[in-house]
Amino acid sequence: MQKNIYHIAPNSDFLRQVATYVLEQVGGDFLKLAEVRIFLPNKRSSLKLKEYFVQHSENKAVILPKIFSLSDISLEEFEFEPEFRREIETSLKPAIKKEERIFLLTRIIRQSAAGYNLGHLTFEAALKLSISLCGIIDEMHKYEVAPEKLGDLFPHELSEFRQISLNFLKFIIEIYKKELAAKNRLDLAARNILVTDIYSKILAEKPSQNLVVIAGSSGSHSAVKRLIKTIMELPSGRVFLPYIDMNVSEKEWAEIERENNEINHQKHLFTLLKFLGVKRAEIQLLGNAGETKNLLISEMMKCGSSIETWKNLEAPGLEWLRLIEADSQIREAKIICAIVREKLEAGKNVGVVTNDDDLTQKINLFLPRFGIRTTDYAGLTLDKTVEGKFLLQLAQVISSDFGIIDMLSFLKSPLVTTSKNIREIEGFERRVIRKNNLRSLKDVFAVESHLEKSSEQFRAKLGFLNDIYKAVAGKNEIEVGELLKFSLAIIESLCEVGLVESDNWQSIEEVLSFFANEGASEKIEKKLFAEILQITLSSRKAWPKQTFDEQVSILTPLEARLQYFDCTILAGVNLGSWPENYFSPWLSRSMNSQINMDIESDMIALSAHDLVAHLHGSEVFITLSKQRGGEPALESPLVSRIKIFAKLKDINIASGEYYESVVEFLDGVDTPHIAPEKPAPKPPFEARPNSISVTNVENIIKNPYAFYANKILGLKKIDELENEGTTADYGSFVHRVIENFARLHQLDIEKITRQNFTAAIASAAQELAAKNLVNPAWITQIEQTAKWFVDIEKRFAAVTSAIFSEEEGMLEISRNGKIFKLVCKADRLEISRSGEVNIIDFKTGGYPAQEKVKQLIGPQLVLEALMAKRNGFKNMKFGEKNTLGKVVYYNISFSKGGPERKEYEVRLNELEQLAEIELNNLIDDLLDPEAPFLVRPRTKIQPDYDDYEHLERVEN
Repeated sequence: MQKNIYHIAPNSDFLRQVATYVLEQVGGDFLKLAEVRIFLPNKRSSLKLKEYFVQHSENKAVILPKIFSLSDISLEEFEFEPEFRREIETSLKPAIKKEERIFLLTRIIRQSAAGYNLGHLTFEAALKLSISLCGIIDEMHKYEVAPEKLGDLFPHELSEFRQISLNFLKFIIEIYKKELAAKNRLDLAARNILVTDIYSKILAEKPSQNLVVIAGSSGSHSAVKRLIKTIMELPSGRVFLPYIDMNVSEKEWAEIERENNEINHQKHLFTLLKFLGVKRAEIQLLGNAGETKNLLISEMMKCGSSIETWKNLEAPGLEWLRLIEADSQIREAKIICAIVREKLEAGKNVGVVTNDDDLTQKINLFLPRFGIRTTDYAGLTLDKTVEGKFLLQLAQVISSDFGIIDMLSFLKSPLVTTSKNIREIEGFERRVIRKNNLRSLKDVFAVESHLEKSSEQFRAKLGFLNDIYKAVAGKNEIEVGELLKFSLAIIESLCEVGLVESDNWQSIEEVLSFFANEGASEKIEKKLFAEILQITLSSRKAWPKQTFDEQVSILTPLEARLQYFDCTILAGVNLGSWPENYFSPWLSRSMNSQINMDIESDMIALSAHDLVAHLHGSEVFITLSKQRGGEPALESPLVSRIKIFAKLKDINIASGEYYESVVEFLDGVDTPHIAPEKPAPKPPFEARPNSISVTNVENIIKNPYAFYANKILGLKKIDELENEGTTADYGSFVHRVIENFARLHQLDIEKITRQNFTAAIASAAQELAAKNLVNPAWITQIEQTAKWFVDIEKRFAAVTSAIFSEEEGMLEISRNGKIFKLVCKADRLEISRSGEVNIIDFKTGGYPAQEKVKQLIGPQLVLEALMAKRNGFKNMKFGEKNTLGKVVYYNISFSKGGPERKEYEVRLNELEQLAEIELNNLIDDLLDPEAPFLVRPRTKIQPDYDDYEHLERVEN
């Protein structure tokens, strides 16, 4: 007797074939169609089948068949099955909600941890363990492994960690069962299995006269296997299997079981047919099998012991397949977008199938650039939705204790601030926050005078945040319930758009309200709030509303099952992504196998089946990247097998050079490599400077344009947010310490002590504390130089008659009828007892080489010598008995071998005369309206840093 079991040719549109078959069985009667019941693996395939039925109706009124998704069976789906609903309602307890289960297990884990030498588990750690435990419980129900089976594992054969985790797992599951019984609830996964079994029972006891179809399922759940068998045995039942390989011999088919080859794409179908008692010869074919391609793919994916047949196989080629290996994931995403664009222009429907969330995000980022819209129908967890990300921004503000960077990021969100008042926030940031180096919301409210000038709307937003701040200020731990409720209320008050009316927001409210109520008394560390909220929101998925006009679908392999595309792109086919990695902190792979729960093995086999099924498409691209997340990435074993087969048969697999060239071209359009003309501004005479500092002389020698941008255009580098102090700030701190120390000892050797040096440090730190610019590391570093500096100071104090610290000076120079001023603040001028004037500079980041000083490339101290000799300093007078002495640099740093004092052997009397000539030439150029301010005119003399590089059109 022929059995009611079919398989559909792998190169056919599976769901269209099912729709056509069903309509033929009801004779095209759309009223009879309403009585048909169809079971499919997932929601996506259910939606696609509905679309096909609508197309067949040719816009006529039609009542669709009852279509059920096996991945998420709910009682609501059986609204028109009153007998079944009554049976469920009377015989089964309600299911515990998903969020309730997570929280219940979190509480059990925390309460039980101490008894298993796990110490005090934080709420965050217990929550993470709870979510992973939910996965284990689901798998145990899926494989019908009773908790008692955990006792079959032998603890003495396990590592100490696994022994503890096993005992802890058994205890938690036992307590969980008791809690469920007390609540009169069933586990969600267990109830779904019971629902499926009850439906199988009703179908068997009261066979339906109407058509019942189950399609595309490989029976991954034991209960689903039983349902498939029940439907197969019904006179009106029909089973449509996913792709099954009819080309392998019976001997090779039997080897699937003997070899236990987990990468074999037919492993789970072999298990299903064995359970059904069906031979492959008894399965009927729908559609044209496409024998040549089908045979070729079958050969490529054979069991290891059967590949000897490759040698004798006539392989025509893999012309429908392209394999593209990109250098990076970003490059891979761009190539995929280029393929999609080309195929859409050719009128083809395109599907991108991937397990890689990061790659999906990159593709969605680049597709609009190609003028393509898309929807990620695999669904997003709530933390990845717009609404979820927005809420996480607020949580990060709280976790950072209202740090200024996170607070500004939140306030600038388009969901809080409209485009018309974003300028007010940015202006407040520049004028108030950056200028005063404010670190937190508390600092902002300390500058009330600035807030008074802000708009009422802006002050209201800060006020809302301040309400939260007051509620959590000074608390290291906070109650989850209080914080979540407060956060929801604040978000609703802040939003200027219809965010709170979205379906996703309703889901977020449901999840958070539950956690807020259940966790009312749970306390968490404030800094972990954002992380815990992210874990909470990731517990539920948000599904986009289905539309049938999308240009391209991006799906996971699970969602892509049974889908047909003119062009299929299998993306991110790397090891760890296809198949996905599996890890559980509870049970190892060997432990799972011992209790007949081959989770990882089945994942690999299903992943192989997904890829092989899609290989039968009319046009297929396989893409992968050589790097993922900045680290080297390996290809999937499935790709390796295809490449080995092609190499052995001397078959060329087409690559993606054309698409790579398209991406390269488009990147070139976005960032044209045109050597721009460097700026050479010539400001008029009246705009040119009438003074210059000695430190700027060196800067203008190296890069005149940077001087122009700074001094003439007045462009200043914007202050850093939460500035912990730059290298320049550290230099200022060191100079202040040395100035304070010199003021304290006044060349009195008795006062040149470590104690006074420490006092000088404290005084400098106090002076800079008002600007929030004292880094504790600075104090430690300068303290390490104390002994060395005090010793040096004592040694030279004995031969020094006067010290002038931070001495201001000015020379007036007449050039072309205009008085030009050279100004400076010398770090230190020392007059020896013999009358020599030594010019001293304190450096924290290195000093110029002696040759550069001689060549006047580093002319600062030589110019200070010139100013000293011309009596340009305010307090230090150069008399007849004085002579120019030494150029001395102090390196107050440990970066290059520790602090040191360096005296240069230069003839200052000669150099200062040459410096005067060069200075006059420089001033003439500065005042000449025809002299341009060039960008780095001397190739061998480059600036150490450059704040204006982005304006200079310099190719690095």
